[in-house]
Amino acid sequence: MPYNDIQRWNYHKLHEIFASNGWGIKVSTESELESALQKAEQNRNQLAFIEVVMGKMDSPEILLKMLQN
Repeated sequence: MPYNDIQRWNYHKLHEIFASNGWGIKVSTESELESALQKAEQNRNQLAFIEVVMGKMDSPEILLKMLQN
């Protein structure tokens, strides 16, 4: 459905608007996400925006099972 299409923004740059004490990153692999989450954990006093790039039809297995019922 069209309402599932997310606008193409630079979500990882939102920290520039909301906080001077923050950072953002765009990730597209599992290892990049892992590194970003570690950085967020180590810098809990900063606002973090992590933009995760996934395939359009990528969804968790549990969600797919729920939709089948």
